[in-house]
Amino acid sequence: MMTIEGKLSYEELEYWYRSSCEYIRNLEDNEHRMGNELHYLYSYLSWKNLSDEFRYFKENAREEYDSNSPFPTLIL
Repeated sequence: MMTIEGKLSYEELEYWYRSSCEYIRNLEDNEHRMGNELHYLYSYLSWKNLSDEFRYFKENAREEYDSNSPFPTLIL
């Protein structure tokens, strides 16, 4: 609801502020989870002595599109 002057009311600003804070918290949580996941993946690759294979895959992989999947898959 807008005031007569065309500006947002205090309640509307408060709503958007709270919504923005929640959105940012969700982004931070997702970033934290993804960071943990990458840490485990890197540690697993190191533990299995697959660092060279991963580096080769990273440098030479290409995307392949499959009609059954909405996203491309990386393959050699």
